[in-house]
Amino acid sequence: MEIISGLVLCHFVWLQVFVSLAAEYETPKNSFNQISLWGGILPSKEHAKFWIHTSNKHRFIDQGSNLRGKEYNLTLHWHVMPKTSKMFADKIVMPSYRLPEEYR
Repeated sequence: MEIISGLVLCHFVWLQVFVSLAAEYETPKNSFNQISLWGGILPSKEHAKFWIHTSNKHRFIDQGSNLRGKEYNLTLHWHVMPKTSKMFADKIVMPSYRLPEEYR
């Protein structure tokens, strides 16, 4: 799965960045649900541009029929751990994906 070719990072020196991809969706019971699909650590600025083509590290499983035909967002989260100052986080939301009405 091709996600993003790079991240916009802060202007100060950072130690490492934790990056994760999640599927996020709503249900009648819960306004926010999140399934972690992939995660990784960028140890240096030289690794800030990346391209990923992989199968899911964590399976996107519908335990029942709650997600059939439902819309979800893919969200790329990152948490920056700077050498000085406090850690901060941000994200990019890629909206409007939809799961099939029927599964095998």
